[in-house]
Amino acid sequence: MNSATSQPMERTTFGLTPNVAAGLCYLPIQGIFILVPIIMLCSSKDRTVRFAAKQSLLQFACGFLVLIIVIGGAGGLVLVVPEDSPARIPVLILLGASLGAVFVWYLGAYIVACVRAFRGRTWVMPWLRWLIGKSAPSIDLEASKTK
Repeated sequence: MNSATSQPMERTTFGLTPNVAAGLCYLPIQGIFILVPIIMLCSSKDRTVRFAAKQSLLQFACGFLVLIIVIGGAGGLVLVVPEDSPARIPVLILLGASLGAVFVWYLGAYIVACVRAFRGRTWVMPWLRWLIGKSAPSIDLEASKTK
């Protein structure tokens, strides 16, 4: 029962509550964070679940794009520096640090979104706000910018 309205919580696809279905869209387990959002986007009618599915898929695409840019930039720098050059070690450290930063950002965003979705709260990822902010369910985007 929903304590605020004392009515049963509405169920979504597969009999899941909206917060569980939205949380599963962000679950950072290999394959799940791609497959579940596609299924939920195609089958759910709940705005919160559809938003979570769209944002999860856009985060995947954004992360993939950032990874390509980092590997292209720092990886290209590794290819340019000769193997016997003293600058080779700092360039490899730069590549490793860049890849580590992308991984922490990517996984951290999924974990924050997953926890907030399971708690029933919507979080619009700031770097995706311009793209998906208008489809966010029942949140005030102007108020969330100031927090």
